[in-house]
Amino acid sequence: MANYDHDMMADLAAMDSEFVGVKPAERKGINCVPNGSYQATIDKIYFDRTKDGSKILLKWEMRVATGEYTGTPLYRNSMTTTNENLRWLKSDLLSAGLNMTEMTLTEVAEHLEELLNVMVDVTVKRSGIGDDERVNVYINRRVAAARTAPAAGAA
Repeated sequence: MANYDHDMMADLAAMDSEFVGVKPAERKGINCVPNGSYQATIDKIYFDRTKDGSKILLKWEMRVATGEYTGTPLYRNSMTTTNENLRWLKSDLLSAGLNMTEMTLTEVAEHLEELLNVMVDVTVKRSGIGDDERVNVYINRRVAAARTAPAAGAA
């Protein structure tokens, strides 16, 4: 079980009833994106605070598990600021395979380790160029538990 400090758990608890009450956002099929779909393994997943400490987000750290880009890291941050953020967070967690029927956010925090080494199908979509480039990683569905983690530093 992850060890979160009292303040983090209290802040998550403050959002529990809202989180339980939202329906997961509906995913619209993304059939064609510039960067494509990949299978990735979840290496780390944890709640953290924004740099200024004012907001909580769920950080996903993944690595491409198959194909030409095996080992390449992928990152996703799921905000918790608005009801819409919570809908997408819940949808991401369900898509990754976390069985969280009627679970509160504090309970979710205690079960995130269940997603470690899980393989998920993701879509990567880039927009902008240079310093203005943004990379969005969308979690489509759980594929399976990974058999082995990619070697560190593999590209």
